[in-house]
Amino acid sequence: MKKQETLTEPFEEIARNVKLENITDPIIPLEKLNQIDDSKYPNKTIQVNAVIASNSVSYNVPSEINVQCTNNRKEHFCRRDENIILDINEYPKFVEVQDYKREQILNQIAKSSFSSDCSLNIEEIKTITIKRLRVRPVVSSLYKKASTFFDDDGNEWTAYDVYVIQEDAKNIEAGKEIRITGQVIADPKNGKVTILVSELSFVDDNIYDLENIKELSKFYKTKNVDEIMSWLSKEFEKYSKIVKRENVTELGLLSMFSPLHIEFEGKTIPAWLKTVVIGDSTTGKSETIRQLIVLCRIGQIISGEMSSVAGLAGASVQAGGGQWFTDFGVLVLNDKKFLAIDGAHKLRKDEIDKLAEAERNGKIAINKAAKGEAYARTRQIKILNPLDEDGRTTATMDSFLFPVNSLQYSFQIQSIARIDLCCFVTDDVDVKDRNVISHQQHDSKLEHLSDLIRFVWSNNYNVKFDDGVIQEILDQAIFLENKFKSEEYPLITNDQKFKLAKLSASLAVITCSFDDTISNVIVTKEHVQYISKLIDTEYTKAGLEKISKQNKFDQIDTEKLYDISEAIISKTHVTREESIEILSWITKQSKIIRDELMDEFALSRDNQAQPLLTYLKNEKIIKTSRNHYSIAKKGVAIARFLMDFSASSASRVAKTDTPLTDSEIKRGVSILSELERLERLKIHTFKCNDCNSEWKNTKETLEEITKNHNSEHSIVMMEVLS
Repeated sequence: MKKQETLTEPFEEIARNVKLENITDPIIPLEKLNQIDDSKYPNKTIQVNAVIASNSVSYNVPSEINVQCTNNRKEHFCRRDENIILDINEYPKFVEVQDYKREQILNQIAKSSFSSDCSLNIEEIKTITIKRLRVRPVVSSLYKKASTFFDDDGNEWTAYDVYVIQEDAKNIEAGKEIRITGQVIADPKNGKVTILVSELSFVDDNIYDLENIKELSKFYKTKNVDEIMSWLSKEFEKYSKIVKRENVTELGLLSMFSPLHIEFEGKTIPAWLKTVVIGDSTTGKSETIRQLIVLCRIGQIISGEMSSVAGLAGASVQAGGGQWFTDFGVLVLNDKKFLAIDGAHKLRKDEIDKLAEAERNGKIAINKAAKGEAYARTRQIKILNPLDEDGRTTATMDSFLFPVNSLQYSFQIQSIARIDLCCFVTDDVDVKDRNVISHQQHDSKLEHLSDLIRFVWSNNYNVKFDDGVIQEILDQAIFLENKFKSEEYPLITNDQKFKLAKLSASLAVITCSFDDTISNVIVTKEHVQYISKLIDTEYTKAGLEKISKQNKFDQIDTEKLYDISEAIISKTHVTREESIEILSWITKQSKIIRDELMDEFALSRDNQAQPLLTYLKNEKIIKTSRNHYSIAKKGVAIARFLMDFSASSASRVAKTDTPLTDSEIKRGVSILSELERLERLKIHTFKCNDCNSEWKNTKETLEEITKNHNSEHSIVMMEVLS
């Protein structure tokens, strides 16, 4: 078969020449994409909405061929030469086929117009580019049953590979919602149901009723921010029938209504929020978010069973012909929208960490067999139960000392730092409050939130910070950092001012803080103060302030090192110098193994090594790993403190933090000298003036001696041991 230079023909011209039986058929509108599986739709022209789940793959296929018969025998009679326009239903047959297969298909098409004894020469004279695209149904929620995903109506969430023959279909990107019109056919590659798309358009879901927004704004005019948020919480409680979950409701609203970007301190920063709700099962945390989605009629909630890097970000998929393409996950499919991940504790800590950078940058990149990149600027809430120490079994909130401790087995430290806001849910609602028949109807103005959120997502406005607001954000950031900053649970971070700016902007939108034109959203000091108070209340209740104070208390100085040394001496009966050597050795180990500790310092197992390790673990200097111990945060602080010290009293250290070079002489006081000085200060001689009893060179305090001797006697300190 000879192939000559071909011309690419626009679809409109092909449509005029092609024999498409159903081109004049009425278009059948479908509610859900998976309805095309119904036996009544093959060869029918349908129209349905879908969401793009992959990058598009283009194929050049023949649209018109010239066929010549080269059989010159006298007894052979045929038309000799004919141009054949291919039916568009033939186009998918040429997708992902090798050249020999392409020739076979063309021969089959050509033979339909010639006799069996014709010798045919076929030339492609016109071609068209078609695109293969993976699409999925548009759904508001997903759950997993066995190995299959379903929406709330029980429909399977299936991916369809459709063929687009619209030449001017451009800007096809994963995550965009589209409306497709085309013919339902059987895919010639695998026999599965697909669509030959003749028309593709993008759907603007952010269509809102401005009058409803104005009505809501007018209603808010007489209320301050506290009153507005109180009204929203109370009305939503009536709507959802879920009681006493105000913190989850507010977090949900702030997440869903967050702007995509804001201008802050002279630069554009991402403003879509990434938040967390963690708490006990069956406490209404998931249902609260689900009802917010129902109220706003926008967004998606998925079950944790489909929570994986592949399900959330995407994966490389091999097509039937061996070609690879990227099938993007729900983070991309909800670009510029909202996604709630219910049961996010089923994601491993390392999986959450892998996604963290993509969530922060708003872009997913798949660099495997198929390379693909797509936006994922997704407003997001992770809803999860706390995990036990094994990282797999769920635990209850009351099994932790403080609610904030529940984060430790679900998130890496860097992932905690990227959380914009977190709320904690315990099973604390009285049984009588949960079981009350409520006939209260919600205010119909609450449903205007559906229009307001579409306005927010349309980006038809600018966020402006009122006079003095930037300074208020900085002041509140300082306040929150001083009160809550913790290396172990960094919910409050060095960039807290940006978190406050994003949260305050979202609150400004929720409270309709517009100018007269409704083209500018004005963030005021009141918004910033409300957000700061919200964080303060939630994190104080979660115990973060107490942990922060404990962390400050855990900072190591000579006095605390002395106390630790004393405890080691009492557990192991070693000398002061040996206690520092043991502590120094332990804090330098990546893995602390009891037998190695025993060998290093000639310690017995039951009377020395085990009591020592138990003490260090209780003091959070070390922590338990699977088959060994490792250094905890307090142990790291001790290691840093000892870094310039040696257990030998002959070694000296500088009293400043200025590093010394190898050629310099270290001058100052050795750590042992300092500890010995402290010990001398703690040893005293006491005498009772009433009975002449004496306590020589004791470490007991005056209060302890008085209590144990006679509280009515006069006891005085005689001297300090020199």
